[in-house]
Order: sequence, then C-alpha cells, then structure tokens
Amino acid sequence: MKVLDVKNITIGFKDRFGFTPMVRDLSFSIDKGEVLSIVGESGCGKSITAYSILKLMDPHISEIRGDGLMFGERNLLSATESEMQQIRGKNISMIFQEPMSSLNPVFSIGAQLTDICTLHTGDSKKQAWQYGIELLKRVHIPSAGECMHKYPHELSGGMRQRVLIALALVSPSLEMLIADEPTTALDVTIQAQILNLLDELRKETGLTLLMITHDLGVVATLSDRVMVMYAGRKVEEGSLADILNNPSHPYTQGLLSSLPIKQHERLAENRPMFAIPGNVPSLKAISEACPFSDRCDRVISECKQAFPSEAAISDTHRAWCNVLDEGIKDA
Repeated sequence: MKVLDVKNITIGFKDRFGFTPMVRDLSFSIDKGEVLSIVGESGCGKSITAYSILKLMDPHISEIRGDGLMFGERNLLSATESEMQQIRGKNISMIFQEPMSSLNPVFSIGAQLTDICTLHTGDSKKQAWQYGIELLKRVHIPSAGECMHKYPHELSGGMRQRVLIALALVSPSLEMLIADEPTTALDVTIQAQILNLLDELRKETGLTLLMITHDLGVVATLSDRVMVMYAGRKVEEGSLADILNNPSHPYTQGLLSSLPIKQHERLAENRPMFAIPGNVPSLKAISEACPFSDRCDRVISECKQAFPSEAAISDTHRAWCNVLDEGIKDA
C-alpha cells in the first residue's frame, strides 16, 4: 500500500524575473513500512523535496506545481495551511538537519517535548511530562528524567539528535517519518548508533521512512530502495542492491567510484584518484537537456537536446540516460 505518491511535481521559487524551477518533473512513491533514500550531492533538490511534502516553504516566494502529492487518499497539493497543521507532526513528522539549530536554545528539553506532546496527544502538562520521559527512554537517552531539565547546549550532538527523534515520534498516529541528513556533523560511532536507532524504531512501529542524505554509507545501512537525484532531476531509481551492485547512470557510477574504499583500491593499483569532472550547474542555467551532459564523458548529441526518457534495466531498476553501459571509463 502506497503511503506517499508524488506525481510529476516541479518545485521552484518566484521573483520579479519569473519562476525558477529547483526540482523538475519528479515522481516517486513509498510503500508502507519501506525505507526510501534520496541521495545526491548538496544542491540537487533533496531537502527542497522533503520540505515540499510538508509544505514548509514560504508560499510567497515558492510554488509547487504538478499532478499530485498524495498522502494516502489526501492530495497535499490542494491542502490548506490549517489542514497541513493537522498533518504535520501528527501523521508525517520530520527530523531536521543540525540539531543545535533545530532545538530552541532558551527552553529546556522537557518544555519543548511537553509542548509538542500536549499539542498532538491532548494530555495534561503532567501527563505530557511523563510521556516525554518515556520518549527519551525510547530513544535510549540515559537518565531521561534529568535530561528533561537540561537545555540543548548541555547535551552532546548525539544526544540532541536523539531528542529530535523523540520529538518526531510524539504522535501516536504517526505514519511517515522524514529524516533530513540525520547524521550530519556526528562522528562515525554516533552515526551508527543513530542509524541503528532509526532502524529499530521503524521495525517496532512499522513506520515508513524517507531518508535524505548524500552519505552512501547511510544509504547502504538502512535503505530498501534508493532514488538518485542530480541538479533537480531524478536520474536513477532502484532497490538497494540495484544501485550498489549495478549502477547504470554515469552520475551514480561516479558517486560510487568516489567512495573512500574505491579510492583506496585505485591507489593500491597506482592509479590516480577518481573525481567527477566539472561542477554542478546553476539551477537557473539548466535547460530541458540532461543536466549531467556537461560533466559526462559519454555524452551524445541527444543528451544536449532533451532530458532522456526512462530506461528500464529490470523490473525494479530504472535510469534516465541515453547511454547505458558496464561502467564509467577507467573506474
């Protein structure tokens, strides 16, 4: 059963010069209990996509166009702000980047948890306080009762990230969790703990999870399916095994070839380290052609004319590329 079905949406910003699309013609869906990871380098449109699902961007300067943003039977594209307020936090929750800036520095952890609890559960302040302690225990924060009295600056980065996860899990009606770079700025050990926690909570509750990340290690740890984005476009989509074992788009192949373990193999063979040539294009300068064509060493004339049509590699694996072959040259 599809929890989220995104149908051909374009997301952009408005100014006196017109409308500038940041994400173009994007379609994807997520089934109940599934983990879908959206991966790509910074600026490719991952976070904007996540924010648009919850309609968190300022409608005065942004616009979402498309055929539908279906959450169950509800089309979020046509939902009013008051309707979205009933969905945010209650049915769909989000873990934001940078826990230090996502938590209010002038309120204690207990005050912030209690406010969210009373909003989504209708509990009294006393009940909400106790529920807050239970949530902190659920995300494995030691001395949860003491933690409720602390302020964000008194906690480590890993503890603050756990508090954000607890805040996201407040609603008993929660169906979907969006995690936007949940391990950013955390050391490797704490990253592993946070990913294990998310996986544990997903298995316990049956939550649907949308992961936003540029870290392929995170992708490999948690994902069922992977969607690769580049410069506001979806360029490849498939199961975790499809993407890691049989990457078909040159950009996906380049990302995997840039992993430290791959670089180590190249150095051991006395080959130069690999890097995708060129730079990410300005989104204002992108035409209807393939956005990766200026950086691709297999570009053909068709790539400069229009965005490629879908190529089915298997029943679960698709890419949007005019030229598909075994791998990147010399990789």
